[in-house]
Amino acid sequence: MEICLKHTLRSLRQQKNVTQEALAQHLGITSQSVGKWERGEGYPDITLLPAIAAYFDVTIDDLLDVGTARKEEKFKAYQAEADILAHEGRVEEKIAVWERAYHEFPNDCRIMKNLMGAIHSRGIYPTPDADAKRIYALGEKILETSTDQKIREGAIYTLCQVHSRRHEKDEALKYAEMGGSLHSTREDLRSDVLEGEEGIKACQEYLTELLRTAGWTAIEMITKDGVTTEETVAAYQLGIDLFRLLHPDGCLLGHAWSIAMAYSGIASAYAKVQDTEKTLEALEQCVAWSIQDTEYTSNGEPVRYQSPLVNRLTFDPRSGSKNYTGNTCDCFLEHFSWVCFDFLREDARFLALQNRMREYAEEANRNN
Repeated sequence: MEICLKHTLRSLRQQKNVTQEALAQHLGITSQSVGKWERGEGYPDITLLPAIAAYFDVTIDDLLDVGTARKEEKFKAYQAEADILAHEGRVEEKIAVWERAYHEFPNDCRIMKNLMGAIHSRGIYPTPDADAKRIYALGEKILETSTDQKIREGAIYTLCQVHSRRHEKDEALKYAEMGGSLHSTREDLRSDVLEGEEGIKACQEYLTELLRTAGWTAIEMITKDGVTTEETVAAYQLGIDLFRLLHPDGCLLGHAWSIAMAYSGIASAYAKVQDTEKTLEALEQCVAWSIQDTEYTSNGEPVRYQSPLVNRLTFDPRSGSKNYTGNTCDCFLEHFSWVCFDFLREDARFLALQNRMREYAEEANRNN
């Protein structure tokens, strides 16, 4: 456990308007010693701790900031447990972890943000009333009390998402207006400021995120009324093409799930107009990318990308989170039951693709 005296001692002195010299005189030591403690260059003799604590009318644990250190250890333990559950898609158990943490530390904004996100990750649209009410209360509490920009941004994002999915347009727009500009993002500014290897990596991370965001923005467009089949296919294809541009060597590990999702969307678009050939072609691609993602995330090791614009980045299949407990083939196998594919129920190619997906889903589940 890390014990941090320097910040606590300085804070206590400032609260009581006591100089380093006055404290040193009281303890019978030099002011230089107190200065070293506050710079983190040393610690008081253990025999001095009771006298220092008594002088400021605090406990020794408070003086050494042991309470904060213990809280940090507990927070890290909660975070580690929740990360494992998120990676395995065990959403309800992840929520339970953050509920326990919130019960223990009801004023910790980090925990409130994680609990909001965990509840939202159920992925039920529109968000049920009880979940929405809980998310709204947590989010507003964060915005009232937290000064941490990242925590506030997380709360704003979730509040906007939930209000939007519940068709509460005015409230959603209120939170949308709290968001930052595309031209002054943290990632953009870091990529401008950092130099050398740090700067190259920051630029590559930001570029990857920009292209991912562009693809998802195009896909968001297709959820609006009046979008045609041609526009839907073009939106999904843009996401695929952007990933390919970023990885011209074809090493698309880390993006396979997103590509499978895009091809599933293309298939459903063509299915709605009953274009058999194009529907099946898209489903073939969905199956191929689902299998690739299932195989790699089940057995793969971290891989360093080699393409010039991403060669400082690494993909680790053991990271990330999901809101389903099976593998990628499980996830997209469910899409085969969609009503739009009913006209293909007796088609031999459709049945073969469905069976291939099912085999990989079952095999992976047996191995796990």
